[in-house]
Amino acid sequence: MAGGVTLAYSAFLPWLAGADTTAFQLHDLFKGMSGSPGGAFGSSMAVLILLAAAVALVAGLYGGAPYAWLGGLVALATVVLWGIRTAAAKSGVGKGAVSGEIQVGVWVALAGMVVVLVAGYLAREGSEEG
Repeated sequence: MAGGVTLAYSAFLPWLAGADTTAFQLHDLFKGMSGSPGGAFGSSMAVLILLAAAVALVAGLYGGAPYAWLGGLVALATVVLWGIRTAAAKSGVGKGAVSGEIQVGVWVALAGMVVVLVAGYLAREGSEEG
């Protein structure tokens, strides 16, 4: 459950140049960074991070290793896509331009994701022994 809480917390920490995940839109993950922050919360990257956190919390409450894996992999895909699109935008490849350094929210998300994936692995191992 700690990994799920950590993932949820990371969604509201700064990820890049003081902006949290609500500043990055979902379409930015697939079409490239637009460079224009803002938009509706429902279409922001925070939705994916919070969805991954919710799935991980359900896995923690009910002991479901597949759910922990699902939550961890959604978080992994989101962070990796965000990193690729941010790096491309910073280097001038693709559309949009972003500046700033990666901030604490990314690292907290990665830590939460690792905890969720390790918990999913350990839950799977524990179910095979019993």
